[in-house]
Amino acid sequence: MTPVERARTWIEAHVAERAPRETASHEAGWKLAQTGEEEWERAAAREESAIRRLLSDRESFARLGEFRAELARDADDDLRRQVELAWLDFAANQTDPQLLEQLVALEATAESTYARFRPDLDGRAVSENEIRGILRDSEDLALRRRAWEASKAIGPVVAPTVLEMVELRNRAARDMGHSSYWSMDLVRQEIDEDFLISTFDRLVELSRDAWDEFRNDLFARQAKRFGITATEVRPWHLADPFFQEAPAPADLDLGRFYEGADLVTLTKRFCERLGFDIDATIERSDLFPREGKNQHAFCTHVDRSIDDVRVLCNVATDEYWMDTMLHEFGHAVYDLGLGRDLPWLLRAPAHTLSTEAIALLFGRFASDPDWLVHEVGAPASAIDAIREPLAAYRRAKLLTFTRWVMVMVHFERGLYADPTRDLNAFWWELVERFQGVPRPEGREGAADWACKLHVALAPAYYHNYLLGDLMASQLDAWLASETGTSRWFEKKQAGTLLSERLFRHGARRPWNEALRFATGESLDPAPYVEPLARTA
Repeated sequence: MTPVERARTWIEAHVAERAPRETASHEAGWKLAQTGEEEWERAAAREESAIRRLLSDRESFARLGEFRAELARDADDDLRRQVELAWLDFAANQTDPQLLEQLVALEATAESTYARFRPDLDGRAVSENEIRGILRDSEDLALRRRAWEASKAIGPVVAPTVLEMVELRNRAARDMGHSSYWSMDLVRQEIDEDFLISTFDRLVELSRDAWDEFRNDLFARQAKRFGITATEVRPWHLADPFFQEAPAPADLDLGRFYEGADLVTLTKRFCERLGFDIDATIERSDLFPREGKNQHAFCTHVDRSIDDVRVLCNVATDEYWMDTMLHEFGHAVYDLGLGRDLPWLLRAPAHTLSTEAIALLFGRFASDPDWLVHEVGAPASAIDAIREPLAAYRRAKLLTFTRWVMVMVHFERGLYADPTRDLNAFWWELVERFQGVPRPEGREGAADWACKLHVALAPAYYHNYLLGDLMASQLDAWLASETGTSRWFEKKQAGTLLSERLFRHGARRPWNEALRFATGESLDPAPYVEPLARTA
């Protein structure tokens, strides 16, 4: 057999073994998120363990290394890319199989802990939506503080499990010759660490004046609202438990435009205008809150050989969940648009940050003035009256999100570099440095860092949100240029461009090459930085 024939035969055998396992894993994870039941926790762990065992096989990894060298001279692009993606997956799992088993079990335990946890507020279990509502609306300072502290109660519960996972992940990374899991996973993601940090440092510097102006104005307004000084503002005086979302100004009140709205119908209509049929995905999805269900939101492509795409949400009728619905169905239309002719290993988005770009791009429309008028049905006169503060709000959202991502990225980088440090103190150092929020009194010995699910279950991931946001801004500018209007969401042409230039090619190219193929340009922070650099 020729090298090409050997590689193709190996890939076919690998997919035949791996694909059913991946589908079973996604199905179990879906059921776990829906119910929080131990039966599905065990099933998810079992299937994930089987996949990790498969990917840890050293003989297969060696074969893939041979294929990589041989096919550099004699293979088609799709076959080379399949070998490369398989090699990256195997490279991330070349460690003790028993260690991998332990890690999978711990991840399943952590996932079920987050899914089942409900903060206790004054003797009553409350949802995350209720916590957000209190922090957004309540004038009762004591209640606000109790609600914020209740939202952090999961930290000490889950932190020991997270630290065990960090130790195991680092041990696996060191087995493979890397300094830490975080650094190793960037290699797996085909992201250069120096590029990532320098890009984010540049964003912080370019947006510094705008951020300082926004943050100081916000703290002054919150101080006036609560009858305190700006230096006394603490996390519970802000509208989001992590300060990852910019609060909408009180006189803006975007929620009024969504009162009585059907967010599912709005999402469906948005996608239909772009030419995307999401009816079957809506039917498979689980969109409204109930007891025992995971309170977060995600999209999953359960079986990537077919279009079994599902979305989990906990919809409430407000701008936050409109953004979330558009976001998750952005992921969904990318998965649904993957070319039917793609090999299984390539039937995935070009990169996590590529699908995040589409999700973030779609989610932005929840606060877009033209979309509010033409899709939600808001009175044009009412929107015209708030266009300026709405533009400032959308700018504030980008500023706030940029600073929040800095906290997450630098915390994870430091967590895996030295997990023995005082992690809560380190967390608050970063919060103070990047977000300008003073650490609360009495948090010594807490585990506020562990309250964010991503630290445990989506490690070395959060940077993809911001890189995705950069890509989203670039795609936005490209679509506006190609369609001749900033209201490209009304144009089926925009959906066709996304489908033909990005979605249908799947993972054929590394993420930056995929972006260049679609738009003609590699990642350029300029379209994102421009509104950040403008002062409010």
